[in-house]
This record gives sequence, structure tokens and C-alpha cells, in this order.
Amino acid sequence: MAVDVRITLRLPLAVHTALKKESEETNTSLNQLIVDLLNQAAGSPYRGGTEASVADRVDLLESEVEALRAQLRDNISRLDQTMTDFEKRIQSLEVA
Repeated sequence: MAVDVRITLRLPLAVHTALKKESEETNTSLNQLIVDLLNQAAGSPYRGGTEASVADRVDLLESEVEALRAQLRDNISRLDQTMTDFEKRIQSLEVA
């Protein structure tokens, strides 16, 4: 039988805002999101074992994949801009 422990946690506003946004995007309670993240960081010692927890984990993984995709898109965009800037610099050196 699992025993739940209640704690009070102080978070920087920016951390709370980011967690709240992710919980809304993944349709997960803020509490469940924090528990899942802490469990993951601790090496997943807690295994809920229910279908709901498996579905929650799949949802969480999907949101993490989407976040990684967004980061990749941002990195590609920055790389494209860097390449454009580099090409302009080369052209200006060729003209000179």
C-alpha cells in the first residue's frame, strides 16, 4: 500500500509558471506532473502499475518529444540565420 506524504514547496515564479503551462498542455494536474518529474529524476522508484499511470506516462513522453521537436526547430532556425549571416559576410568580403 502506497503512503502519500504532503509537503510544502517554495518555487521560483518562473519555475511554477513553466510547470503550470506544461501541466495544462499535457492535461495533467500540477501535482501529478511534479510527482512524475521527481519520480523520473529519482530513477523511477515508484511504480504505480495502473493503466492510468501508463497512459499518463505516455502523455508525458509525448509532451517531452514535442518539446524536443520545438527545441530542434528553434535550433535549425538559428542555424539557418547563422548560415545566412555567414553567406552575407562572405559576399561582402568578395565585393571588397
